[in-house]
Amino acid sequence: MQCSIDADSAACHLLTDVPPRPGDIKGQCTGLSEYFGGYAVVTLDGGAQYGLCGNGTSPMEAEEVAGPAFPGPWIQDGQTVRLGNMVCERAPGAMTCAHLRTGHGFMISRDNYELW
Repeated sequence: MQCSIDADSAACHLLTDVPPRPGDIKGQCTGLSEYFGGYAVVTLDGGAQYGLCGNGTSPMEAEEVAGPAFPGPWIQDGQTVRLGNMVCERAPGAMTCAHLRTGHGFMISRDNYELW
């Protein structure tokens, strides 16, 4: 799992694919694109989202597809990081991130995810 954080956003992506639930798809994909899981993002304006358009973009390029660039620090197991309005806590195999002002956030793990 790789995660990054800045003052108003956070993103995590897995090496495994947990398919998005239909209710979590927010119409980002068009045409014949399909959704792939393994990517969660929370931003000030967009709230929490999960999934990535299957348009040939690799997970390492995901920030440019699903949200802004994230120049913040990498988060290791056992760490809690707060930058501005964002706080993320990483446990082995899972990450929870929340925007303190909006209350939006996500939990992503090897076999599940939650959005709020």
